[in-house]
Amino acid sequence: MSQPHTLTLDDVSFDKKQGSIDAYDGNYQNIIIPDNFDGITVTEISDYAFSEVEDLGDDEAPENPLTSVVLPNTVTEIGEGAFQRNALYQSV
Repeated sequence: MSQPHTLTLDDVSFDKKQGSIDAYDGNYQNIIIPDNFDGITVTEISDYAFSEVEDLGDDEAPENPLTSVVLPNTVTEIGEGAFQRNALYQSV
């Protein structure tokens, strides 16, 4: 397993008013979600934030290479399908 990457604001779309990660834009396989970005606490993972949501054929593998995630204890809400259709979800 490769060394985990701690996410930065360059890796995500982050709503500072809600403390919500709205979309993951990175290509890292193993990630650590920090408890804050620039002092704003991460409290929510939005619907489909870490998901490969484009339609895939039955034989196609997801393009999102995500295989492991470490969540901070500040996250109190995880949206619908937040981690579906990626390598993480398929390995469950």
